[in-house]
Amino acid sequence: MMSFRSFFPRLWINPSDVGRHHETNNNRRQQICGDLDANGFDWQVWAVAGSGFFTDSYNLFATNVILPSLLFVYWDEHSLDESTPNPQWDPQSHNQTKINIITLCGSLVGQLIFGFLADRYGRRKLYGLELVVVIFGTLGLVQCSAGFDGSMTILSWIMFWRFFVGLGIGAEYPLSAVITVEFAPRRSRARMMAAVFLMQPLAQLLASVVGLAVLLTVGRRLPALTTPEQQLEARYYVDKIWRYVVGVGAIPALVAIGFRLTIPESPRYTLDVDNDGARALRDTQIYLNIPRTSIVSARGVGDHGNGAAAGEAGLQPMPRAALDPEAVHEEEDDDSMEIQDLSPAAEPTEQEKEEEEPLPDPFAPSELYHFFWEEGNIRYLLGTSITWFLLDFAFYGLGINNPRVIAQIWSANHISGAEVANTPVWSNPADSDLSIYEVLKQDGIRSIITVSVGSMLGSIILIKAINYLPRKAWLVWSFVGMAALFAVIGGAYFRAANTNLYALTITLYVLCQLLFNLGPNTLTFIIPAEIFPTRYRGTCHGISAAAGKLGSVVVQAFLPSTHIDTDNHSLSWILIGFAFAMALGAVVAWAWIPEVQNVRGSDTERRRGRNSRSHRYEVPNKSLEELASGMKGVKDEAVMVGFRHRSASPWATTTDDLLTLYNCPSTGAVTIRTSLLTPFHHDPSIHQYTFFSPSAGYPTTKPGRDGHTFAHPGETSSLNTLGYSPIPLDSYLATLKLHFEAGTFKPRHPSKPFLVSVTGTSHEVSQCYEKISHLNDTGIPGLKLMMEINLSCPNIPDKPPPAYDEDSLKQYILAIHDAKAQHAFVHVGIKTPPYTHQGQFHTLIQAIEYGETLAEHRVPAIGNPIDFIVATNTLGSCLVLDADNHSPSLDSATGLGVGGMAGSALHPLALGNVKSIRTALDSSVHPGVQAIALVGVGGVGDADGFRRMRSVGAAVVGVGTAFGREGVEVFARIRSLESESPSV
Repeated sequence: MMSFRSFFPRLWINPSDVGRHHETNNNRRQQICGDLDANGFDWQVWAVAGSGFFTDSYNLFATNVILPSLLFVYWDEHSLDESTPNPQWDPQSHNQTKINIITLCGSLVGQLIFGFLADRYGRRKLYGLELVVVIFGTLGLVQCSAGFDGSMTILSWIMFWRFFVGLGIGAEYPLSAVITVEFAPRRSRARMMAAVFLMQPLAQLLASVVGLAVLLTVGRRLPALTTPEQQLEARYYVDKIWRYVVGVGAIPALVAIGFRLTIPESPRYTLDVDNDGARALRDTQIYLNIPRTSIVSARGVGDHGNGAAAGEAGLQPMPRAALDPEAVHEEEDDDSMEIQDLSPAAEPTEQEKEEEEPLPDPFAPSELYHFFWEEGNIRYLLGTSITWFLLDFAFYGLGINNPRVIAQIWSANHISGAEVANTPVWSNPADSDLSIYEVLKQDGIRSIITVSVGSMLGSIILIKAINYLPRKAWLVWSFVGMAALFAVIGGAYFRAANTNLYALTITLYVLCQLLFNLGPNTLTFIIPAEIFPTRYRGTCHGISAAAGKLGSVVVQAFLPSTHIDTDNHSLSWILIGFAFAMALGAVVAWAWIPEVQNVRGSDTERRRGRNSRSHRYEVPNKSLEELASGMKGVKDEAVMVGFRHRSASPWATTTDDLLTLYNCPSTGAVTIRTSLLTPFHHDPSIHQYTFFSPSAGYPTTKPGRDGHTFAHPGETSSLNTLGYSPIPLDSYLATLKLHFEAGTFKPRHPSKPFLVSVTGTSHEVSQCYEKISHLNDTGIPGLKLMMEINLSCPNIPDKPPPAYDEDSLKQYILAIHDAKAQHAFVHVGIKTPPYTHQGQFHTLIQAIEYGETLAEHRVPAIGNPIDFIVATNTLGSCLVLDADNHSPSLDSATGLGVGGMAGSALHPLALGNVKSIRTALDSSVHPGVQAIALVGVGGVGDADGFRRMRSVGAAVVGVGTAFGREGVEVFARIRSLESESPSV
């Protein structure tokens, strides 16, 4: 077993003094997103989007209801009686297919055009316009005519007006989606989207219900009109029926237009595309009726900055430490390092003019090439488009076809080709003796049972369950389930078609409709609205939806040639073919659809105060801002922002920064910022830090809107209200593996370790050990890992920090003992908070000696589970006031502005802690306790501080606040001035 001390030369990057999170989102975005997230399920937005989606779905699926009526009135073989030919009749025209295809083509065009226009000109400018197009097409359709005795072609007029209806229908897809996701709270986003999509099966159901209602009212005289002489009168009523059914579709469109006048432009569009943060914030506050004069937050974060808040934050490159020549004073040359922000400029302060530099045109060829090809996001677009294509290929093959197909499924008798040829085109061959009234009634009832019941039930179940399902995985597995179900239906239909087993086929068909809406039909609508940035969200959703409509056009074009309404075997083989399409959809979804949620078990919701049993099983959503970075964000999560030193080295952010630290000859180890199993939400309005002078007692500069600040000469101490890393442990480990395997980090001799700092419950820490141990045991050249358990403030509800409580400490030590017994060995240490009286040191030593008892009675080979102790973390409940008005210099969740203090002001207390802990360890009767190494942290900023920390018993010395002020140069400066060269 390698000695802990053999890993370290002399200096170590301290993970605990001071630092900051960094984010791509400015303060207004944080405030806007926070306000929206606090709003809960937004019924107003749901009504706005849902009413429009309902309207368009009704008009789309009304085709199924009116087709028999159109066939009866216009395309029957005879016009007025059995002896008079119908001038419109064309038995080879497949008129219903032409109507469906022109509608779907219009929808495809509408999705592409309006998706682009929504991104180019804004959502609100198009609110209602697509519904006006639907109303226009609907009113034209209900008035179209065949002229006098066939002087006009009714099919041409129907196709002309249905194209406009389809155009409006297609436009609604991207608009409803982007309206919903951009206003929806993060936790309710998927549920709101699923609730909007519920309008599709509801509208499909209502179309059948309206058809039946109109039949029973307007067509109530039809049962008596059965003789050939009464055909003219029967056609009169049937013609009115289909016009009523279509005309009703204009009513919800008018209602939806009214709803759309009630909401402003999407604040995310105003902010991200119009680049007008002030207007976006103002519109949000007016819409939500929030009076606000300052940033207010109610997230439960500890006063000293180590508390946790919910969610995740977008991140941006950190400012680098740089010398500010203007701030250098000759007498303070060593302390003249300031932190200057050399990353992209921050948002103007409130005192500055509200004027932003114009953003580049997102649709410029160079921008499109960069986002889709250079960053690789074309893969996501292909994933959403191909899955939607395959889904609609099967869905519209079943859902919008000739009602004769449904009638065939319900038939228990085999129908010969001759019987079909002698059956009127509007009638069902299995029930050729039924009147038009009976046919319309039967079609409506069967459609409700076969299609609407399953699809409605699937959507309702998904609304309830969607927060508990990982959407990508569910999309993949629901595609797999659809493939299996189609294969079963196709195979069963060979045996059950036109027999007494037809009920089996009906049942499987209903299950198929249920699974459609429980899985891919809804998810292919939701996911494209989540994963693309605001500037491309409408366009990409429109392209994805248009790909789906292309699939529906393809299937509608080839279905008539298969004669599925007369050939049972054709329908069986088509269903089996759909199974292969669904299987391909599962593969594409698995390969090219990103994760839109964090892992289950995240405590983000608990930190919001939601402690119910059901919430603990939810799979939390990623923020739209996090998803907006696309594939680059996936890389950034693991690489670019993967490394920061807990409160000590927030400037070690990018791979280049980390490489600089790793290659610095004066550092003995690099500590990764304390992480959780799940991401921690960073809010710059309450997670901040500042530097201050211990003698003056106040900071020179307050944190900016991003929570960042600068160090001025003499400001050798720091105060922070920060939390944990927003990057989860898995991302850190994946980045280490990636870059050591790629050779980005060259193996060093001796190996320089990474200290992976973690926290959480004892069970979660045990899980962290397993992950770290697994990677450390892979044998990747140069990769050496240790684990530090931050016991200063793990935010366990209703309990003090474990480092203050003997029983809690023992639980962690037991967990580490058991983890070491089960997995490969990794050095483990604990980080302690500042202790202020002897009883606290006694508590620590008692718990450490408990580790000896465990080794003696359980697994002796392990020895004491604790290999080192890091002392000490920041001192909590400290407050620094502004010089002018004596108000708190920092904002915090409680509003008190108190936080954790580090730097030179903490140095005497840190020395006392290191001295006391070293003395107590050496006084133990257990050799294993005496052998525990001590890492001294707190206020070391020069060679004298280094010597002092070593003199009181620190085997390794950490540097934090000074690193934040000066950058990696501080390590070289300390090393060059430190004359001793002890062997450690």
